[in-house]
Amino acid sequence: SNAAKKILENENAIQIWLYVFDISDEDSTKAVAARLIAIMCTNNMICQQQLRQLKGIELFVQAISKYTDLHKPVVGKKAGIKLGQHSDNDLENPEEYRGGGEVSVLIAGILDCLCKGVVGNARNESKLAQVEGIDA
Repeated sequence: SNAAKKILENENAIQIWLYVFDISDEDSTKAVAARLIAIMCTNNMICQQQLRQLKGIELFVQAISKYTDLHKPVVGKKAGIKLGQHSDNDLENPEEYRGGGEVSVLIAGILDCLCKGVVGNARNESKLAQVEGIDA
């Protein structure tokens, strides 16, 4: 509700959730923190400002960078891509690669947060570009 958001905004909930995101070793905990920040930042300039000032944008870009370093893309047959007249028999274990991979709940939460907390806010978009969050 808007009343709850206002209370959490005044209590600097963004700061608490960024702290939880930063110190947690569990992707699922980080994902929940990112999702809560996204909810708070939705159409809320004050929370978007807090996200920027508390270096949340930098924290999320670092998390994406770390994730991509540890999870190299899967391509070709391992990703389940079939070119021409190949069948499932061409794969060593077709069930292992069905669907071409998964999207991490952590990355989904971070992208949601960046969408709600950065996109449409000129200062936050500028900060994202400054921390190499996008290609210039």
